[in-house]
Amino acid sequence: MTTRSSNRKDKKGTKKEVRKASPEETHANNYVAVETASRLTDPRPWLILAEKELEDMNRGKVGRPYTYCDSMLMWIMLLMGYLDLDYRQISGFSKTIMSLFNLKSPSYSTIFIRIRELTSCILLGATVTDSRIYSRYARPCRDDRVREVTVDSTGLNLSETSLWRKNKWGIGPDYRGWLKLHALTDCDTNEILAYVLTDDQVSDNAVFEALVDLAVSAGYRIRSLRADAAYCATENFKICKRRGIEFITKFKSNTQPTNNGSLERGKAARLWASLPYDLWLEATGYGRRWKVESAFSDFKRLLSEQVSARTKEGMNTQVAVMVKAFDMHKEVRNELLGITGNGVAVA
Repeated sequence: MTTRSSNRKDKKGTKKEVRKASPEETHANNYVAVETASRLTDPRPWLILAEKELEDMNRGKVGRPYTYCDSMLMWIMLLMGYLDLDYRQISGFSKTIMSLFNLKSPSYSTIFIRIRELTSCILLGATVTDSRIYSRYARPCRDDRVREVTVDSTGLNLSETSLWRKNKWGIGPDYRGWLKLHALTDCDTNEILAYVLTDDQVSDNAVFEALVDLAVSAGYRIRSLRADAAYCATENFKICKRRGIEFITKFKSNTQPTNNGSLERGKAARLWASLPYDLWLEATGYGRRWKVESAFSDFKRLLSEQVSARTKEGMNTQVAVMVKAFDMHKEVRNELLGITGNGVAVA
């Protein structure tokens, strides 16, 4: 049996030249926030279709007719998520913009009700067997590009952080725990293709199959899926095999190169055991797994890592709004970029 080299370099000790950003990537990174904000604050694209859309929505409707079309509410929802505003703030913000076009903006209560209705249609609901799972989401697939994806989870804070009061007076907000955002992201664009929102007691492995099924059922063609050692389970190799996906994961240092009921698992384990770490990284392409961490970093930097809602429905709505706004930001970046540094067309 071949064992792993004992003199291999530590992960942090590997000396690998980092690829510099191309001029196109630098331009896209610099201007994406400008272009996204410009598009979000301009209602003219959906105003062209608003009258026809409202007419279609009210055709055959029983009861009071709709006054505002779904496109207007989706525009408000994206503004709300991207600018991290609450319902009252976005009500005032949209009122000012709509007044420039001599249009009446929906009230705070209307925005609240309609956005809840919109997100309930977007979200796929939770499994009835596990109350710890709050909601599921899959972004509609818009092209037939073959993707390389990553899976991981991150925490969203339910407490209002106030370090000054804690430091000065020894008091602060009550601890309310965390939500876990389990996400499947695109390696090339960092878009969140699918996610499962749970409480902080749900393990990563528990929703792995749900994430893969969400992405596949949405129409995404997935070549490979990368995940860290938390997902290193034989069942996950079988799940990916059944869907024609190459599963690339890291193993524990004492992993035995055996099948354990899966030929794919055995092949991957033998490769892991036979190569030094830096050569294994090169052979498998596992090094691109860090892209999911980049997606989470961008998400929290651009939007927020705090969920202020108190009810489960409110949490589901707030996270859905944030993810939709985040994906739009990445979509605009893709249009500016066109081709990634890996030579993948993403526009």
